[in-house]
Amino acid sequence: SAPQLLSSIVSQKMSRRRGASGPVFPSLPSGVQAGLKRLVSDNQTTVANMLDCDEDSSVEVLCEKCAGVMKQQQLSASSFLARFFDQAMLSAHSTLLGKSANGSPPVLAERIAGEWAKNKPIPQDTKNSSKDPGSSKRKADSSDAEDQGTKKAPKGSKPAQKTEAEEGEEGSTDD
Repeated sequence: SAPQLLSSIVSQKMSRRRGASGPVFPSLPSGVQAGLKRLVSDNQTTVANMLDCDEDSSVEVLCEKCAGVMKQQQLSASSFLARFFDQAMLSAHSTLLGKSANGSPPVLAERIAGEWAKNKPIPQDTKNSSKDPGSSKRKADSSDAEDQGTKKAPKGSKPAQKTEAEEGEEGSTDD
């Protein structure tokens, strides 16, 4: 399984390390750093178990280990996500980024990596929930926010389309 494979890769990496080569995480593109940090912090306990680390390992330590696996296995961010993260985690993260939660792990991983590559700010967790609260709690929190009307309308909502159509008409008359 993916968690066992990830754990064995980390173990192999640690046993092969002779000289300290320095941290790998800072060498990742900044968008990948921010995205991976958020994904790991939202799923800290699960990622710690996948990496065979203590559950109270810091997000920074877990991110460094993930980056080390990416480097050792020569994996892109997309390949790393698809190979080691399950569909539920990827789906929740894709939703967080404002993208569709539908698709297989490779499709979701590609979508997420594409967003990370844009280096746009990743939405911050306003509730600062505890480690790995579970996707069902996050879904409940987001549906509560929708019920209270605190979320912005999606990009493709009706008013935005009408405005774009109006702008298109105005633009054609100004030429």
